[in-house]
Amino acid sequence: MFDIGFWELCLIGVVALVVIGPERLPRVAREVGLWIGKIRGFISNVQQDINREISRSEELARLKEEQEKLADMHRMIQQQTNELSAGVDFDNIIKGERPESEDAATRQATPAPVAVSQPARSQPRTNSIAAEKSNEEKD
Repeated sequence: MFDIGFWELCLIGVVALVVIGPERLPRVAREVGLWIGKIRGFISNVQQDINREISRSEELARLKEEQEKLADMHRMIQQQTNELSAGVDFDNIIKGERPESEDAATRQATPAPVAVSQPARSQPRTNSIAAEKSNEEKD
């Protein structure tokens, strides 16, 4: 900030000693030191407040972005909901009725049950193997 070297400080000290006098110089030096400490503390508080406000503004900007994203998602969901509800007749659903188009589509999509007959086994499988062996022996 200020470019004050050692010789400049010595010159200030000598002028202060001559002007103020040796009796009052320690008390004045103490007062100046207290004032400098208060000024440094004030500057430190101002810097902290500025940094805090900057971080708050960054956080606010991030929250605004998130809010815009959520608003876009809400609009998309609302649009999808409107599109879906436009194609559905809620009155018939509440009454428990199916729309005619859905009944026809269900009938076409659902295959008729097919009866599958399985051969009846009179003997357990182990017996059929034994019977085959006995048939082979007879031949």
